[in-house]
Amino acid sequence: MLFEDAFMTSHMTVDKNIIEPLLNRPAYKINFPKDVELIFKTLGQPARRRESTIAASVGLLIYGFLFYADYLLLGDVLSTAAMIRFGIVAPLGLGVIWFGARTQSPRAREVCQSIITIIVAASLTAMELRSSAPGRTFHHFGFVEIIVYGAIVQRLPFKYALGTISVITIIHLATVLQMHEIELQMRLASNSLVLGAAIFILVASFSGERWERQRFLMTMLDAARVAELDQLARSDALTGLANRRSLDEFLAHELSENVAVLLLDVDAFKRYNDYYGHQQGDQCLRAVSQAILSAAAHASIVARYGGEEIVVVLRQADKETTRGVAERMRAAVQALGIPHIAGGPSSVVTVSVGAVIGCSRGDRGLMRLIRHADEALYAAKAAGRNQVAMYGESERVWALAS
Repeated sequence: MLFEDAFMTSHMTVDKNIIEPLLNRPAYKINFPKDVELIFKTLGQPARRRESTIAASVGLLIYGFLFYADYLLLGDVLSTAAMIRFGIVAPLGLGVIWFGARTQSPRAREVCQSIITIIVAASLTAMELRSSAPGRTFHHFGFVEIIVYGAIVQRLPFKYALGTISVITIIHLATVLQMHEIELQMRLASNSLVLGAAIFILVASFSGERWERQRFLMTMLDAARVAELDQLARSDALTGLANRRSLDEFLAHELSENVAVLLLDVDAFKRYNDYYGHQQGDQCLRAVSQAILSAAAHASIVARYGGEEIVVVLRQADKETTRGVAERMRAAVQALGIPHIAGGPSSVVTVSVGAVIGCSRGDRGLMRLIRHADEALYAAKAAGRNQVAMYGESERVWALAS
């Protein structure tokens, strides 16, 4: 299965802390937890469907060509063999191929493949037990081909391969034991050889599926690591907010007619750092950032713009909504009650907010919005800090929100 290709077009991921223990579990365990198993089957299904359709088509063609073996070994029941192969099994096989190529259920497809494989084995028994030709004592070796097909060519999942091959081996045992023209010792030896072949093939089936599942886990682990690195590259290490790069990428693709850009700045933060120290300043920024993130839960992006400045972007926002979000963020920071003796009359850490609403189409539009938000922020600072200022895009005037 081309899991690498599937991951390129899928957003399905699993935490690497779940994947790593699965990679190191005992060799006899191959099934995954339910949620991981679902992803494994979902991502592998397109390739699996395609491969099984090809394998079934080739297998059915070879099954038809083996009518020549019937001609050589079962000449006395040739018409019966033709009816079984082409009148019964071939139509059923075509039906399974058609169904398997269209069904979205891996389980339904695999059950049908197991059943048709058993039917093919039973068809050999039906031909051989109706024949009295000497050649029937060689015809039963076709069971080995069927076992190889089910486990190696069709690549049935191990649990289905185990059940299917067990049934086929029992059918072979019953068939050969009824060939009384063969000495009992020879019949037992024949069954022992087929049983041994079945065991080896099942071991190969188990190993193949385990390798496939390990490859899936490695691919998923790589995807989780890439996602983690990408998240780190797009996140601000101190605050956990989106960083400037992430903000620039977002704005470059944001083409909304009504985008609200809100620029927040921690009031008198330099004095806070000077008084309390940079370590305490970092803790303050983290707390403020999380308060803003919670208050702007429906924002398109919340990013650290630089220093103590934070940018919030709202899609399809009107003036009332923008002012409401800005006021909630301002109040949330003030409600933290972080002491700021050097911060002025409020004595706690506060933020000022500048907001603007406009069209973000093109680089000029984005630069204009950010510039206007910065100008609004300046107005909020000038009004006494701990304020919200909306930039009036049409009137070119300031409107201070209470």
